[in-house]
Amino acid sequence: MPATPNEKLLGRKLIVIWTPDIGDPVTLTVYSRNFSFKQSPKEIDVSTRADLAANTEDIAAGVPSRELTIGGLDSDEDTPDYDLIDIGETGTIAWYRRGLAPGASYKYMTARVTGGPDLDSPYDNANTWSLTFKGTSAPAVGTVS
Repeated sequence: MPATPNEKLLGRKLIVIWTPDIGDPVTLTVYSRNFSFKQSPKEIDVSTRADLAANTEDIAAGVPSRELTIGGLDSDEDTPDYDLIDIGETGTIAWYRRGLAPGASYKYMTARVTGGPDLDSPYDNANTWSLTFKGTSAPAVGTVS
C-alpha cells in the first residue's frame, strides 16, 4: 500500500531534546533540520588457527558505537539553542519522531557531546550549524505522557 503524502513527511514532526547532567533541557528545533542516528558494531576477531589455515576469518559483533548528529539552518542569530551546549557535556538525548503528542513513542539514551557546536557561515548564503553526540548507553523507548 503506498504511503500517503503526510506519512512521507514524518521528519517534520521530529523533536530532539538534550538534557545535560547539569543544567536545563535544550530543545533542538530548527528550520531545514537534518538528523541522523547511526549504530555500528565494533568487530571482534574470533578466528582460530583452523580459520586462518583455511584462509577465512570469524568476526563477532561487539558493543555498538552509537552516534547521533543534528544540524540545520541557524534561525536565531542572537541566542541560538545549539550555543547552550558545550563539547564534552554528558546527559540524555531524546528524539521524538512523531512529536510530543500523548501516547507517541520516543527513544532516548545517555550521551556525551563529541562534536560542535559547529557553525558554517558562507558569505552569500544561510548560516548552518551541527552537533554530534556519542551514545554511552543503549537506546531505550519511552511513551509521551
